[in-house]
Amino acid sequence: MYEWISHLENWLALSTLTILEIILGIDNILFLLLIVGRLPIHQQHIARFLGLSCAMVIRLVLLTSLAWLTNLRAPFITFMGHVFSLHDLILLFGGIVLLYNVSIELYRNVTDFQYQEEINMLSFWKAMLKIIFLDIIFSVDSLITAIGISNNLIIMMVAVIISVLVMMFSSEMLSTYIDRYPSIKILALSFLFFIGCKLVLESFQFYISQNYIYFFIVLCGLFQMFRLTSNQK
Repeated sequence: MYEWISHLENWLALSTLTILEIILGIDNILFLLLIVGRLPIHQQHIARFLGLSCAMVIRLVLLTSLAWLTNLRAPFITFMGHVFSLHDLILLFGGIVLLYNVSIELYRNVTDFQYQEEINMLSFWKAMLKIIFLDIIFSVDSLITAIGISNNLIIMMVAVIISVLVMMFSSEMLSTYIDRYPSIKILALSFLFFIGCKLVLESFQFYISQNYIYFFIVLCGLFQMFRLTSNQK
């Protein structure tokens, strides 16, 4: 069981997979913070913890069925001449749900229409159901993306646990930063909107490199940080 520890290539695979899981988990954590932000303040900490714990459990459960994850790309149904796999249908449904939630949140933030009155209208368990549903979507997508790096179940599980722990420690700091600067929240919502579009397009086999989205967001983030720094002087 512990033989993998003595091999350098396994440590390299673990490091690469952990970094990849953290990067692929950015959209997951941003959506979680979006939903948690609509809860009363005294419920937000436990909601963040439970949401990320659910993400870790879902990923670990999915990893126990690597063969099933791999077979998700097999043709499943044909609609209007287009062949969809189960993976495609998961991406399509998840992308539509993500776009719907993000569009509503963007509208509320941009127009500020009754925003303060509506922000706490989401019940705790309704928030958790939304988080768990998108956890499943993001988990399936990220694990299928990462599955080519290593087929060692132990390495993949360790990478998932480490990445989720990193997200747990960084989520509160990120939440505070987003709350302090509303313009950062708009940037985060824009990122999630692009991710939603990407999921829908990929369900139809139109693939867009996530690097373009990350590059755009990093560029906008650096510009935003420069603007905020300039305003504070």
